Amino acid sequence: MMSGQLPSRNRVYDNAAAWPEDMVTLPHYLTLAGYDTVLVETDFLVVCLPRSGETDHIIGARRLRLLPTGAVVINVGRGNAIDEASLAAMLEAHRLGGAYLDVYEQEPLPEDSPLRSAPNVLLMPHASAISPNYLDLFVEEFIQRYRERYGAGA
Repeated sequence: MMSGQLPSRNRVYDNAAAWPEDMVTLPHYLTLAGYDTVLVETDFLVVCLPRSGETDHIIGARRLRLLPTGAVVINVGRGNAIDEASLAAMLEAHRLGGAYLDVYEQEPLPEDSPLRSAPNVLLMPHASAISPNYLDLFVEEFIQRYRERYGAGA
């Protein structure tokens, strides 16, 4: 492996029917039911799950402990997927190398969240989908929500 390259790792897919046709011939693919087995060798866990009852705290204390020391957790899906208290505790204990979070269980992230003081955390304001016209859309939505909350004359 050349310097700077990431090693090839296992990939997890929940729905084998959705795999690209050429993917089924590649080694080391498994379903969601077996992904705990690969967490022990996962250096970067990228979470991009939808919000559902099945994904609530799918990454909790037990699964975070399966990650290797120094692993990085990235969440650009929905905030319900990660148990934030467990993540903060693992970061405080220096068990994880870091976290990049764009979404939270409660948005905006509460001021008293332990994630705000945890080491090696990059907290983003749910901005993974920023586009060239993002600011215009953001301002329009902000004004609409402000008027709904405080009245049209506000």
